[in-house]
Amino acid sequence: MMNWIRINYLNYGDSLSALVSFFDERVPELCSKEELVNEIQRNGKPNNFMLEIIKSYGGRKAKRIDLRALRKDIRESVCYKNNFSEYGCRGFSYVVHQPIDFEDESLRDDINLRIALMPAEDLFYPPRIRRYLRRAWLNHYLSDRMPSICFALGKMTEGECFIFVMQSDLAFRKPAFIRDHFRGWRKLLCMSIAQIIKQKCETIYIPNAHDVTRCCHPSRKPTSTPNSWLVIYNRTAEDFQFKPVCHQKPVNIQVYRDLAPVFVKEFFKQDINSIRGFK
Repeated sequence: MMNWIRINYLNYGDSLSALVSFFDERVPELCSKEELVNEIQRNGKPNNFMLEIIKSYGGRKAKRIDLRALRKDIRESVCYKNNFSEYGCRGFSYVVHQPIDFEDESLRDDINLRIALMPAEDLFYPPRIRRYLRRAWLNHYLSDRMPSICFALGKMTEGECFIFVMQSDLAFRKPAFIRDHFRGWRKLLCMSIAQIIKQKCETIYIPNAHDVTRCCHPSRKPTSTPNSWLVIYNRTAEDFQFKPVCHQKPVNIQVYRDLAPVFVKEFFKQDINSIRGFK
């Protein structure tokens, strides 16, 4: 398992500015959570959002806080807030897992792009989001009993990266507060893929949603392309200014070995370096 990107987004309610102000001049050292919470409360009317971040920082079971690490996460969260805003996302914490293994190993052997954005116990989430993530929900990929936020499958070859699947089980038929918290996952997933493969690939391709529909199992194939799929594939390509192209060779976008191949030549294409990562 290789974790390439880790985002601990300490933004809850109006807490971020309060965190910046309170911890700006503190000496970086270890201290107990209890002492820190008491100090915040003694300084006046406590910011409950801020207190929640302190209590859960590093995991609920952690009794002490490394203030050096906390100050670093606070500074980075200020930058993340601007980055998320530029992407039109609400923003959330995640760590990239790459490669990932599905329990159902019926994927083609040459599917060598397997990436997921994952929650983690030591990352911050608002209380009811954290409680929801801890439940053993059905998901294509689980790690430490936590479900993937979203994942992608595809193939890298000869400097080219083809994304065949982008999916979020959390965003599919889940409560509105979960869908809202992880809004923008498709953009962050695309951006993370570009960051990870830029040393290996020069171009990235996304298929048309209508062609992705053809890859479904016959018993589960929709009668028409779902609007959500048009957003996931076509809209993502549009958001990152991909251009429609006809690839010189047909590419099999079917990810499962036991289903019939689906060869397509029409894709959306973009140069890796044109997909901007976080600053």
